Amino acid sequence: MSAAFDTIYKNKILTILEDILEEGELRLVRFLLSNTTLETRINKADIQAPFNSNIGTPQGDGLSPVLFIIYLEHALRKTRTVIGDPTTKLEELIPREIAYADDVDSIGSKYIDIDAVENALKEFDLIVNVNKTELTSISKEETEWRKTKKRGSLMGDAEDVKRRKQFSNVALYKLKNVWISKDKMKREIKIKLYKSLVKLILIYNCGTWALTQTEANKLDTFHRKQLRNILDIHYPTLISNKSLYKICNETPLSVQIVESRWRLFSHILKRDNDTQANRAMQAYFETLTTKFRGRPSTTLPTILNKELSQAFPQMKLKTTKDLQNLQSLAQDRGN
Repeated sequence: MSAAFDTIYKNKILTILEDILEEGELRLVRFLLSNTTLETRINKADIQAPFNSNIGTPQGDGLSPVLFIIYLEHALRKTRTVIGDPTTKLEELIPREIAYADDVDSIGSKYIDIDAVENALKEFDLIVNVNKTELTSISKEETEWRKTKKRGSLMGDAEDVKRRKQFSNVALYKLKNVWISKDKMKREIKIKLYKSLVKLILIYNCGTWALTQTEANKLDTFHRKQLRNILDIHYPTLISNKSLYKICNETPLSVQIVESRWRLFSHILKRDNDTQANRAMQAYFETLTTKFRGRPSTTLPTILNKELSQAFPQMKLKTTKDLQNLQSLAQDRGN
């Protein structure tokens, strides 16, 4: 969306909230949205007196994002009638989007008419940013989708890891004066700075990665190389991997990725079955009967299934029933 917070009409959001809030709560929202003014300024000089505005929500207010989410959800329900069967009742419509703030993905098994979606959103004064809107087709035969960026990560795991390496190297290089200073800063401080300013960039969203053993080993090697750089340890000076991890209070990055992956998986299993991630997992197991030629791809479900069978040989993750059993176990937070 373009200027999403600035385009919604206050009267419309108040009308939507009438079916959700009680009178006292509605009065508070109405008070928040009243008497809001705008002023024009060029080169830090006011050129016009403030004037009242009947559109937009106050920027910076804690309630504004909540109001926008409610407003956007109301608008998306309209788009579902455009994408799906127009005869379906509103309360029976199944969400076909993944929405994060003003960034929305419309999902379908066939081509979605973006023009129709754009016109439907115009009724709510929401403007689709055409320049940033892209069509992604996902299939086993095509690989272009792997370079599509979602929430700051590329959809292809190997492509995303490569990109994360580049970003972390840039962050590491920017702090090169810190790493080479031997007397001004203690080693412990350097390690803390690395973990906060470089490593977090490297492992961003790593819980979604499904890496082969070769890719995981390469990532561990890359991580150790960065650790040696911040400690200013270079050839011919040698240090064992075990000693390096001990000095930096670190573990192999591949181990940390496994832990992150299972924390994310556990979090999703605890969520409601209607959430997008759980519905995607259910759809995956329902279509496992489909056979493809060639070697099976390394995907997140195959990695999780392999790790699960190694930790608990008696447990499997191959059918919808197995998934339901794991969901039941996940509800017990003591396990």
